[in-house]
Amino acid sequence: MCCNITGLVLLTNVCVAGVRAGYSHTAKLHQDVIARFNRRIRPILNQKLPIVVHFRFYLLNLLGIVEVQEKLEFNAWVNFTWVDEIRVWDPRNYSGIEKIHPEPLDIWRPRTLVSNSVNARDVFEDDYSPMTLYYNGITRWYPGGVFSASCFLDITYFPFDEQSCYVDFFTNDFADEIHLIPTIPFVLNDSFIPNGEWVLLSSDIKEQEKQVGDETFSSVVIRMSFQRRPHFFLVNVIVPMVLLSLLSSFVFVMPSDSGERATFSITVLLSLSLFMSVVSNQLPNNSDTFPIIMSYLFALLLHSSVCVMVSICQLR
Repeated sequence: MCCNITGLVLLTNVCVAGVRAGYSHTAKLHQDVIARFNRRIRPILNQKLPIVVHFRFYLLNLLGIVEVQEKLEFNAWVNFTWVDEIRVWDPRNYSGIEKIHPEPLDIWRPRTLVSNSVNARDVFEDDYSPMTLYYNGITRWYPGGVFSASCFLDITYFPFDEQSCYVDFFTNDFADEIHLIPTIPFVLNDSFIPNGEWVLLSSDIKEQEKQVGDETFSSVVIRMSFQRRPHFFLVNVIVPMVLLSLLSSFVFVMPSDSGERATFSITVLLSLSLFMSVVSNQLPNNSDTFPIIMSYLFALLLHSSVCVMVSICQLR
């Protein structure tokens, strides 16, 4: 019994000593690699060369395309990868530790903005997003959030339209300091949650250089194409509109001296006016493109107005 207790005590002491050794090595590693270097200086030995930052974009879900405000809202996260030539270490000197997870505020990171953002351009507000630093200097940063970007909409064929929206990421440093390169030329959507109104058709990512005055910035432009699901609009708007237009033609089947003919014509006219207001409330207030469905609605409204005038004239 005494031997068992003695063995248990020795085993406990060994485990505690191992934990203390692991913690002390981790603390020393953070002190040697993280705390001693300036996080505002690019982690590259030759400061005359740009640091290459690889870019991957993961789309999680489409929150919606707001037609009235012409903006795209979606949830996504980005994988930035670069080589930190300053913060490297030999794992043998730190109890075999090959990677650590520093907070983004503690080391250098590429500050990336969205030029066509509707809200704040600095969209990565989470200063505690996951980050991994490996012993060979490879650094991976995974910021994410809800993005809101302006998007020009072509509503000519609404609600059977397809929209292409662009999201422009660019670094806050000059192109000769940071080079932003897309690793994969399309949006990764393995974890994408389908949207009930829009279908993701295609996407591509291209590297560009943005010229602002006399300065050049490295940027990555993401294009995403979506197709609208028209079923809801078909059932609730288009089908009732077609039926109303047919009813307005059958008004002349009623006796010409009947006052119900004029009442029925006015009712159809008011119904078409209501549908026109419903459609117009979902469209942006611009004159760049004009939807065909609004022209069709206007023609139906004009036809119904003529029916009302003819019905009233026949009563006299």
